[in-house]
Amino acid sequence: MIVRNEEQWVWFAINSVIDFVDTILIYDTDSRDKTVQIVKTIKSPKLGLELKGSVDPVQIAELRNEQIAKSQTPWFMLVDGDEVWTKA
Repeated sequence: MIVRNEEQWVWFAINSVIDFVDTILIYDTDSRDKTVQIVKTIKSPKLGLELKGSVDPVQIAELRNEQIAKSQTPWFMLVDGDEVWTKA
């Protein structure tokens, strides 16, 4: 997940997928709201949070590539900070 100012949804987004993954890499790109504090309330060894600061669109793509390289798995999910997976 690459997030910025997602305080309204980030808790729900993370918790909707956490049971289905081994690791969640969250990069915060200079949130000005409570996004980082909310992510830190989720106590799970699966969760990794990195503060990346302000980025431009090219850097967003570079961060995504960095996350993919760090995953080192044959499968990965790209989830937005406001994307909530329902159990349907």
